[in-house]
Amino acid sequence: MAGDTAAVMDFTLDRVPVAEETQRLETQLVYTASVAAKQVSRVLQFAAKRLPKLEGIEHVKRVKQISADTEGRRRDSELLQVVLCQCNKITRAQLDATVE
Repeated sequence: MAGDTAAVMDFTLDRVPVAEETQRLETQLVYTASVAAKQVSRVLQFAAKRLPKLEGIEHVKRVKQISADTEGRRRDSELLQVVLCQCNKITRAQLDATVE
């Protein structure tokens, strides 16, 4: 179809956008940690037991591969970025105290 409207016989078809197309994106700040691949399971277990649960962003992937540094060079060791918790649920000082 050319454009969002097409004339068909005696009526016009209009495209109605779905909710996902009209919703504003909302971002949330989260605390993350860069950890070795072998430590991911332990970090996720720690986060599940000791840190506030993710609320409203359960769909977010908690683990992301970090493949290159800021200049685009390959890292020597494979690190993964792990989402720990949302910044609005705990202060940095509380997070530091929990981790220690």
